[in-house]
Amino acid sequence: MLSKLTQLVAAALFALALAPAAASAAEAEGVNDCPGNWICWWSQDNYNGQRGGGVHGADGCWNLVGPPSFAYSMTNNTNVNITMQSRPCGESGQQRADLSRQSTTSSTPFQVRSFLRCAAC
Repeated sequence: MLSKLTQLVAAALFALALAPAAASAAEAEGVNDCPGNWICWWSQDNYNGQRGGGVHGADGCWNLVGPPSFAYSMTNNTNVNITMQSRPCGESGQQRADLSRQSTTSSTPFQVRSFLRCAAC
């Protein structure tokens, strides 16, 4: 029979082994749920909640239109970089964070309200 300490260590190792798989599964689900050449966003972290998105082939500033009209997780399934912005296009005082091409973020650093797409950036 296993000692109590051995059981606790085994349970802890099992939990650690599952944690990366859960994060990878959520990320894979987010990427797979976003068609090629689209930018997709979700109203909650980890690709949960309402999903919005679409093809954004032209350069410029794009407000997230919804639902949802904001994002806490995003996938950039295009071949250009985008800059996530905390305010709608044209408003000052924005926080910004880059989301490189063909990448995803399960949790944005702020509520995203718009993005800037620039092929030459």
